[in-house]
Amino acid sequence: MKTRRFCPHCGRPLVKSQLSKSINRYTFQCRVCEEDFFKFEVLKKTDMALIKYLRRIALYRDQLHHKTLSNGESTHNQFLIVDSNNTITREEY
Repeated sequence: MKTRRFCPHCGRPLVKSQLSKSINRYTFQCRVCEEDFFKFEVLKKTDMALIKYLRRIALYRDQLHHKTLSNGESTHNQFLIVDSNNTITREEY
């Protein structure tokens, strides 16, 4: 069952936990991150600007990972920089 809550790691929609409440005290689950969250940890629709920002970073990270895997590059010496205008750049060290 979908909710109006979002993952604080990737920004994707969460589902209610399917496990028994006696076993699992977590309220929500992210199917992408495979993480469980308490009610106070998740993002709400009022946090939409942050959710869009997280989704953009996750999308860029996935594209970068796919591109580097297809080119055979190593990502160990690369990192992402996000400036105040929310533009994402990749740099190497």
